[in-house]
Amino acid sequence: MNAEIIGRHIREYREKHKLTQKQLAEMLYVSDRTISRWERGNGLPDIDELPRIARLLGISLNELVGEPPTADTHTADSPVADPSPDGIGTAEKGGRNRRSDVFSVVISLALLVLVAVAAIVTAAGYGTFETKESTYVFEAEDALFSDSFRVEDADGASGGKVAAWLHTSGTKITFKVNASRSARAVLGLRVNRAKPFVFEDKMLLGINGMPHEVGVVPGLGFDGSAEELYYKFGEPIETDVILKKGENVITITIVDGYNLNIDCLEFTTTAKLYLALRDYDFEAEDADVSGLYSVIDSEKASGGRYVGDLERDGATVNFSIASDMTAYVMMRIYINHPFDTTFESRFLLTVNGSAVTVGEAKGTGYMNGADRYTEFTSPFTVGIELKEGENAIAFTTVAEANFDRISFYTSLSLSAAKEA
Repeated sequence: MNAEIIGRHIREYREKHKLTQKQLAEMLYVSDRTISRWERGNGLPDIDELPRIARLLGISLNELVGEPPTADTHTADSPVADPSPDGIGTAEKGGRNRRSDVFSVVISLALLVLVAVAAIVTAAGYGTFETKESTYVFEAEDALFSDSFRVEDADGASGGKVAAWLHTSGTKITFKVNASRSARAVLGLRVNRAKPFVFEDKMLLGINGMPHEVGVVPGLGFDGSAEELYYKFGEPIETDVILKKGENVITITIVDGYNLNIDCLEFTTTAKLYLALRDYDFEAEDADVSGLYSVIDSEKASGGRYVGDLERDGATVNFSIASDMTAYVMMRIYINHPFDTTFESRFLLTVNGSAVTVGEAKGTGYMNGADRYTEFTSPFTVGIELKEGENAIAFTTVAEANFDRISFYTSLSLSAAKEA
């Protein structure tokens, strides 16, 4: 099937029926952006949707896809055969027309068989077939990274945050996207693009291990400010992809990360998508704690308990966590801090023996004296590297503090490596 021919016919008959792209999109349960892409020949509808599109446009399936017309299109003004006195000419020409009719019928039947097979495969493999398009947004800060990065606040970004400092050539950011069935999808990539550039000059896109070319990315203008240069995202850069049923691995490999921030991926498709993300909580009371401390009951703490009265200058809270692969992830740390606090004024953090700086976090305030000791709702966040296998995460006290838990929201598979 030719995308340009089908797109031209969709536009031609949509305009003939005085339908806007938005109106046709609503009738087909897709976005008007999808209709626009079809009409430009930049994508194709699913094959099992073609009969419904043809019916809505008031044309045959053959007319939509550009196949030869069938015999019933002949009229009295265009006779099937020229008359002949002996009837021979009529028979010969009639024979050719019948062969043409048979050819057209065979083509039509073949298309219908393809549609039927697609519908049967869909029903058998995936249950109820979804026809309504949805757009799924997956944030870069929730992905897996093969090198260090930072999550930075950005007003113009999806979710208000971006994955930044992606500088090291050859490193990867990985999204594990699960799909309910095989389907075409429009993948939109939101990256900062104040100036135009060739996508492959800065990063390489891979879909399930196969390279996928994106091409030239138009710029959005640059007024000379750092804010414009680093945090101007605009509409996503779009490309057609094929998703398979089950897990799909989407990778972005850095070629030149200078001035590069990644905001999110957007998939528009009829399949149902989700990231295989899971919340993991590791409670301080289950960790290996050294020095003087108490385990205290509290309704405000995760699991109903927290580790308190930690001795100053030397008490440690040690977590041992197993990971199924090596990757950088975001860790949330829940200690009591009702006021704006620098983490290092309370604890020093090491991950597998290496020091990690956490920095500041906003406090939430407290209503009375008791809340001062059990205000765990405003965590510190920091990106850390977990290696495949066992990881040692240690917190050493600098000043008296209470510790509730650490947590991760990730597609890694994590578990307590050993009991305390």
